[in-house]
Amino acid sequence: MLVDQTLEMLSAMKLHGMANYLREWMEKAPDKDASATDLVGLLADAEWMYRENKKLSTRLQHAKLRQQACLEDDEGAGDGAVHLEVGGGAALPAARAPPSSGLRTTSPVMA
Repeated sequence: MLVDQTLEMLSAMKLHGMANYLREWMEKAPDKDASATDLVGLLADAEWMYRENKKLSTRLQHAKLRQQACLEDDEGAGDGAVHLEVGGGAALPAARAPPSSGLRTTSPVMA
């Protein structure tokens, strides 16, 4: 079966994540010596991530958020390193508390 036919079939079956990954893999992969099971695993992972990202995107679009926000909008944080750690996906160490995030409380915080 030709790759173009496979891509058309994947798209027709609404497996867009698999189709996109297979197209990218055929263009980029210099060593196309992956076994069939490895390739099927990679395609399944790509489809899973595509669907999860699509669900998240849909939920965010339909969420009734009061305003758009991102890490760069946080004016109260004094340490840019915290932004890098949080923005990069790395968890902050439990023993180190992040600096003030600019949030104000209306009641005293109990220590």
